[in-house]
Amino acid sequence: MKKQERKKRKSTQLNDLVKYATADLANLKNQELLTFKIPILLEYVFVFILSKRLKVAEDDLPNLDYGDLAALALSGIQYKDLLERVLKLGEVRNYLGHYLDRDAWLQKVREYVSMWKLPGPVNEEQLLLVYDLALSAAYIDVFVVAAKVVSADTSVLEQAIAQYREHQRQLLASLKRETK
Repeated sequence: MKKQERKKRKSTQLNDLVKYATADLANLKNQELLTFKIPILLEYVFVFILSKRLKVAEDDLPNLDYGDLAALALSGIQYKDLLERVLKLGEVRNYLGHYLDRDAWLQKVREYVSMWKLPGPVNEEQLLLVYDLALSAAYIDVFVVAAKVVSADTSVLEQAIAQYREHQRQLLASLKRETK
């Protein structure tokens, strides 16, 4: 079977990538759409990390799928937990895309959420709030790895992290109100 050609994912500057991803994600409120978009954006970051780690141009990297990119970009014992989480996120995306069954997708969301140390959701609405927190955390954690790999000026990254932490605080406050 011929491997599907993927769009080249390139990013020459970490800060430009952070600005792009932050602007794109800030407009998304639907968790199902986030399930598709965050792994795609993370693929761009994985290509960036991998090209920096290997000291090769992004154009010289082969077209790899999400799992291979994640495994190579996040190789090493220090990233073991993060790698497991981003691979599970890919599985959540695949379930939504292949089965188009909300119940099957929600079961995978529950499995993904259980990997994070977050408040336990009681109902579907709370589950999706916690899922949003976990998605934000994965996004931030992968960008932190990218910044460490290049020892870049992380001012834009720090801004993006601050924005997402504020978003997480709001979600947690909402979750706490709902569980009372």
